[in-house]
Amino acid sequence: MARLPSAIFLALLALLLMVGLRYGTAPWLFGGMFAATLLAWIVAERAARRRVAKVQSTIAAQSEAIASLRSNLDVEAADKSAREREIHHRVSNNLQIIASLVNMRQRVLADPTAQAALNDLHDQIAALALTHRTLDKGPSVANVDMRDFLTSLIDEQIADRDGPDARVTVIVHAESLMIDADRLAPLALLAVEAISNVRKHALVLGRGVVRVDFSVVAARAVLSIADEGLADPPDLSHEGPGRLLMAGFARQLKGCLDVSVNDRGGVTVRLNFPVVGPATSETG
Repeated sequence: MARLPSAIFLALLALLLMVGLRYGTAPWLFGGMFAATLLAWIVAERAARRRVAKVQSTIAAQSEAIASLRSNLDVEAADKSAREREIHHRVSNNLQIIASLVNMRQRVLADPTAQAALNDLHDQIAALALTHRTLDKGPSVANVDMRDFLTSLIDEQIADRDGPDARVTVIVHAESLMIDADRLAPLALLAVEAISNVRKHALVLGRGVVRVDFSVVAARAVLSIADEGLADPPDLSHEGPGRLLMAGFARQLKGCLDVSVNDRGGVTVRLNFPVVGPATSETG
């Protein structure tokens, strides 16, 4: 901004010289005009510098305010993340305690039907506890990598329970996809229900193969849980409570559920749902 008055001054000086040489202006008149021009230039130059200094001061103040705001936002975000992690931690611990209580109740029951019902409830509570534990321990409190979560879920539901001498083979092929916390719970509960059905109907002989696949194609994801049917042939002629529960979880995810007999003689549960979009509040 200071260059403009300097340019004007030089232009006026050149004009005065041209006029003086052309018309023979008196030296005193030329000197007066030169002094007036010089004074005007000095005033304009100082005014321009004051404006520049004022603008620079305003920019510096605004930059400092923005930096302070960003720092405050970072602190608030860190505090919010810490609070959310603490909430997930406490919820996970409480759910694990409830699961342990359900397990204790199950052991004292003599009715096989009641034992099976409590076992299913225990698995569902344990899966919910895992979702909160994953959100607490993971890099983000808002999203979870579905590949890592499925691996942990399978370990809890099949590998850890059956022990190192079990003859159950679990094959997991999962792609990476970040799932938000709202959709993680229905996904976990649907997977637990499908695995529970596999344990009841396909792994009753204590051996078998369970295949878990998770893939992402374009804007949709597909979760598939299948067994090889080493026990009784599957009967899918009617919908039991497990099918109804899975259908409800699929609706929460705005997805499509398909339960069918596969070419290995077992059952395949396939969930196809959109990659983005919030889950609904429907419980099925």
